[in-house]
Amino acid sequence: MPSATGTLHTYHPTRGLLLFEHAHGHASPPPPNILLFVGGMFDNFLSPNYTLSLAQLFRSSERPKWRLAHIQLSSAMRGFGISSLSRDAQELNLGVKFVREHLLAGNSSGKVVLMGHSTGTQDLISYCYLNNKTTGPLAERAKVDGIILQAAVSDRDTATPGPDASAERRLRWTQCLDLARSTPDAEKRTTVLPMHLTNSIFGPAPLSVERFLSLASPDSPERPGEDDLLSGDASEEWLKKTWGVAFGGSEGVFQPMPKSRKKEPLILLSGNDEHVPGHVDQNKLLEKWREAVEKAGGALHSESQVIAGAVHDVSGDDAASFRARELALRWAVVLYLAGVLGEEIDDGTDRALEEAEEQWKTMQNAGQQQSTPTEKEDLASKI
Repeated sequence: MPSATGTLHTYHPTRGLLLFEHAHGHASPPPPNILLFVGGMFDNFLSPNYTLSLAQLFRSSERPKWRLAHIQLSSAMRGFGISSLSRDAQELNLGVKFVREHLLAGNSSGKVVLMGHSTGTQDLISYCYLNNKTTGPLAERAKVDGIILQAAVSDRDTATPGPDASAERRLRWTQCLDLARSTPDAEKRTTVLPMHLTNSIFGPAPLSVERFLSLASPDSPERPGEDDLLSGDASEEWLKKTWGVAFGGSEGVFQPMPKSRKKEPLILLSGNDEHVPGHVDQNKLLEKWREAVEKAGGALHSESQVIAGAVHDVSGDDAASFRARELALRWAVVLYLAGVLGEEIDDGTDRALEEAEEQWKTMQNAGQQQSTPTEKEDLASKI
């Protein structure tokens, strides 16, 4: 089981919500900038495991400038089914304020970058555009200096039964929709769907009618649910209201990059993501988001990409998975963070990445020596 050394902070005493700050070595004073991580469904501290790799990379620097913290929201682990993106944005606002006031001790020059995984990417988009009674005014939200979206996947695309779905799966989907639509509006938030129906759709967690309809978004693309931020058939108008507000212009929660003077989110999709249906072309999806952001006056960061060989949480022990996690993902993240500071990557971090590259080459060579010619060609194509 993975483990990590660090400090637990309570940032929301009323709800008992915690923030885990990874140990940052012997740097004194502590690194002045923070990468605040937001997990997805069923995640909590230490998941996905690549957060440990990022924390270690930050510590490898001769003069660490970044430290990693992981925020716990009410939606963490199995809580997502009775929560919402609006509530997540509200709690994230308190978390960012806590980071600025306590971890950065009011240092106005310290940077805070948000990194979201899976449904955590929807949290980050929502944080930058939602403006309702639950979230509070957008103008009063704590500012952030960067946004990283890793494994942004449409829950609607994942949940909706495809052509190869079993008859039982289709039946459970239809039963959930019928129950949800027949529930009075006033009871949607407090009514939980039968778990024997929802387990095969969104996993073993209690799921309210309200959250089910938001995630499944059965009336999209005409009337998208709050969670439907990542689907390929999203209308231009919906993207303008969501992605455009979040990542366009010069005003708002997300601060422009120092060199381009534009908001530049970094998007890292997984090329072998097991939660992405076969009909979804992630490269086309990335370009659609790029177009929406550019129309609004922003830009995707130059390191935005579909990472070859990466599964949803960028795990795995083979050469392709190692390259995706230890090289492609970490390289993109550190380049982005350096850009937030308007600087170059420091020597210590550069050496750590070079060592990872050498380790990958060793793994690749070992795999090729043990492979048949056909297997070699397959391995090369993945890498």
